[in-house]
Amino acid sequence: MNAPAKGNGSLKLFAEAHVDGINKTTQFQLDPRIIEIEEGFNARPIDLDHAAGMMESARNGVAFPPVVVRVDAGRIILIDGHPGHSVRRCATY
Repeated sequence: MNAPAKGNGSLKLFAEAHVDGINKTTQFQLDPRIIEIEEGFNARPIDLDHAAGMMESARNGVAFPPVVVRVDAGRIILIDGHPGHSVRRCATY
């Protein structure tokens, strides 16, 4: 791995220098109610017991990984993180 020459470096500098294994991503905060679920995309049904456990964890302050979405013709469609999205939707009501 070649470190950027500038200073001690930072993750941003490593990503900009295209160091293998380091990528920069951007995160946005979205109201989970505007994220659409594509019919038939999530191969597994939501396990209600698992979702209930996740809701309890959320009430206790556990943070879940961000969901991954794609934008298609102005629609925001969920592609990864279906259980966490379900918990976030329930928490917004």
